[in-house]
Amino acid sequence: MKYSEALNQSIRQRGINKLEAYLRSTQDRRIRREILHRLSQLYEQQAEVISRRNDVKDKNPAIFAALRAANRHLESLHREYPDWTPDAVLFSLAENHAKLKEDAVAEKHYREVISRFPKSPVVADSLLSLGNLYFDRKLFDAARNFYRRILDTPETNLHPYAHYKVAWCYFNEKDNSSAINGLEKAILESRKISKGAGKKLGVEDEALSDLVLFHAENGNPAQAKEHLERLVDKEKSSDLRFQLARKLFDDGKHQLAGSVARQLL
Repeated sequence: MKYSEALNQSIRQRGINKLEAYLRSTQDRRIRREILHRLSQLYEQQAEVISRRNDVKDKNPAIFAALRAANRHLESLHREYPDWTPDAVLFSLAENHAKLKEDAVAEKHYREVISRFPKSPVVADSLLSLGNLYFDRKLFDAARNFYRRILDTPETNLHPYAHYKVAWCYFNEKDNSSAINGLEKAILESRKISKGAGKKLGVEDEALSDLVLFHAENGNPAQAKEHLERLVDKEKSSDLRFQLARKLFDDGKHQLAGSVARQLL
């Protein structure tokens, strides 16, 4: 894998060099547009490959250099062709700046996408990314508001994750009851979109697992039993409640752990 990725990176770099030379020599607007777009994608791919390689010294500077090169071409693309998929170009710029830890610039671009292109398919992703920026800064109220706005978009595949992240905001704010309710909404919304797809989508498994954690903090075994039995079948409920008993015991809450265990007998 290491050799293969190094080879791919080398081949891609040769392609980048040729395209950049061609870009300098052509004034054809259509060709320049395509090259600028392709170069931004290739540099983003280089950053991704470097991030996976363990043999690269100074990995972060190499990743950052590739992302900055990608942004340089995206900025040229946006400047020279302002009407060509501007929402997607701005979103790509925002994502790259976020990866560069340049949160203020990233936020500026995300907000521009949302305000200028309210019907764009990347609005929901922009709201999610903004929520994550604020979540990482432990500004949970602001993060929760961004996540909730996703629910007003038509991107229904993101709705379960929005509920999931709202639940985690409440959990970090020590509002365990609202956190548990948020996970339940994530599970039900996930099942709703999975039903039509014929396969499991969304965050149901993660939310069920986190219910164990949230109920461990809530410290109400009776409520946990009623809640889990309402959401899943008896076998799955027993498995999750066994995990809850172990979690409570590991946390030193031995009396509560014993109460959960006795329910299982």
